[in-house]
Amino acid sequence: MRKLTASGLTVAWALLLLPSFLQAETASKVDLAKSLAPFMGTWSGDVTPNGGPAGEMTVIVEQGGMGSFVSISTRYKIGGKGKAILLTHGIVRVEEPTNRLHSWFHGIEGRMDGPTEISENTCETLATGVTNRGQAMTLRLQMELDDDKLILSQSDGLANETPIPDERVILDRVPSVAEESEAAKSDPELLAELQGVWRLERGNGGWVIKQIDGNHETLTRYNAEGAVDESHRATISVQKAGDDKRFSIATMEFTAGPRKGIQVPQGLLQNLGYVYRVDSSAFTEIHSRPDGTTQTHRWRRVGQ
Repeated sequence: MRKLTASGLTVAWALLLLPSFLQAETASKVDLAKSLAPFMGTWSGDVTPNGGPAGEMTVIVEQGGMGSFVSISTRYKIGGKGKAILLTHGIVRVEEPTNRLHSWFHGIEGRMDGPTEISENTCETLATGVTNRGQAMTLRLQMELDDDKLILSQSDGLANETPIPDERVILDRVPSVAEESEAAKSDPELLAELQGVWRLERGNGGWVIKQIDGNHETLTRYNAEGAVDESHRATISVQKAGDDKRFSIATMEFTAGPRKGIQVPQGLLQNLGYVYRVDSSAFTEIHSRPDGTTQTHRWRRVGQ
């Protein structure tokens, strides 16, 4: 096979990161988000592809269109320096009229598409397509999650009936810029006041538990029977704003309930911040309403 001019990678390597983490089952926006949730974010690592120079590979998986599709891009820096080369870019969405998940990708040397199966942390797809030279191409692609590592592999590849070398790379999860920036700008003293577990009573007989550990919040809503209605985890920051203390949310992902797997867009998170008061036993949120009034929620510290 012809090597890539820019990086020396094979066509197969350039298309390695097709979305091999989709279920070929009846789908919706929520199903799409659930399937891809564990893979969302940025992954990076040093790799040495077959027949190519060593370099740094970066994969970005993110939602688009308010959850109607997922964008996946793969970039490569030769020697880990200079400008990154865009190897592949594509989208994953629900295919009409079958209502099944499907992926379409264009790479630096060709295009491929196909449905995929997922089981636990391992995902596999048999992708088909053509190179830019018109050669028919097939690849078996697999992804596996291992804690904060993403293991990518390809096998059984053919291009114009010529075998494509097997490949395997391991990438590390990269902390989001939002997480790092929010952690950096939080007031340490204010953040220390909020550490621990807080409880809020709901009007329907249920309750809400908020746990703050460092600059991470886990919030779980329970119904009157004690079952979980919904849960999310978030990255937070707290700062002084004049005489007020302000609580802001940088990232949020639902982890239980009907919206499980959904990551809240950054534009919506800007409206979720609020002023608060806190003492040793109570944490009071003060939310501003559009009509100029305020709404308060008073949490009590668990264990006191």
